[in-house]
Amino acid sequence: MPLGDSITAGYTDNPNWKVPFEFGYRSGLFQLLTARGIPFQFVGNSPEPWNGLFGRPTNQPIPDLRPLAQDQHEGYGGKAPLSSPKTSRRGWRTTARTSSSS
Repeated sequence: MPLGDSITAGYTDNPNWKVPFEFGYRSGLFQLLTARGIPFQFVGNSPEPWNGLFGRPTNQPIPDLRPLAQDQHEGYGGKAPLSSPKTSRRGWRTTARTSSSS
């Protein structure tokens, strides 16, 4: 399960950064696992970035993980990384459960 903050959700097309949306690190991880023939399925319930909370991507990423059924994750923009003392794995699990039940 890809887990984290905005880089997991893929927020990289902020107009101030001039970087196109590419699914954050998930695109590279998808390509590495696929190239090595490792079977996997990304899972998670985050609707970001497609819910538009911080704006919608403005480009067509390649590869596009959506039609490959590999766009699932638990990345939430604005959340502190797991290593931060402000959050914990329990907090992320609670967020995941809340997100999936709404």
